[in-house]
Amino acid sequence: MACHVGVIRSGKFQGPASRGVSNGEEQRATLESKNDLAALYKEQACYNDAGQLLLEAVGGRCLKLGDKHPHTPESMNNLIELYKSWGKPKKTDQWRVKLPREFATQE
Repeated sequence: MACHVGVIRSGKFQGPASRGVSNGEEQRATLESKNDLAALYKEQACYNDAGQLLLEAVGGRCLKLGDKHPHTPESMNNLIELYKSWGKPKKTDQWRVKLPREFATQE
């Protein structure tokens, strides 16, 4: 099974400025898209691709939003769930201890 989504290219590129989107909003949207695409990859058992996207989403959200913002631990929880599904208990535990307590999911 292929783990890549094709990109349709048509017309001319419209960057963030031409759409009226600030750079900060664009970055948040990109991080959200990475988080969401990783969920799709996880459903397809494309764990490597999902893991890479979630690591990027967690890192970006930590830098952009901070570790206490709800979107950051959301991505961290998704990464924990990915590692659980992937059968990587050490990675699961490593990320679980990094997750702020108020956002930890119940076992």
